[in-house]
Amino acid sequence: IVRIGVQENGGTAIGDAIVSSANSFSSNKTKKIILLTDGQNNAGIEPDAAIEYAQKKGVVIDTVGMATQEGGKIFNIGIVSKLDEELLSKIASKTNGRFYKAEDKKSLDSALSEIASSTVTSVTLNISWILLLAAIIILGMEWILINTIYKTVP
Repeated sequence: IVRIGVQENGGTAIGDAIVSSANSFSSNKTKKIILLTDGQNNAGIEPDAAIEYAQKKGVVIDTVGMATQEGGKIFNIGIVSKLDEELLSKIASKTNGRFYKAEDKKSLDSALSEIASSTVTSVTLNISWILLLAAIIILGMEWILINTIYKTVP
């Protein structure tokens, strides 16, 4: 990496980000996206189409709003960032995720900690058929042993 900087490129493509992220999952494990943005979508695919796509793929999206309602300039380049809480709430609710509002470092840390702790899920595994098979094998072995080696003679 030679140079990292901020430059104006025409807007935020939230829909494109959702579709690209949803396509990056390759397995049937838990699919979760954490979307950190101000919520202003002004380029690319419409968020409604991206939400539908994420729903079909079974992706959960947690959204973190990184701005205020009043807005503010970013890095003195003339872009004003305002929080679109309605869109971010919609994305989260339609994909079974949660919306978090992060107006400062403390609330961002809290949101990310909550997201990290909520991704731990318990998985149930039905092993009753394995236990049943083991019991049948043991009973079969008992019957064989009783009728061969351990046969009692009267």
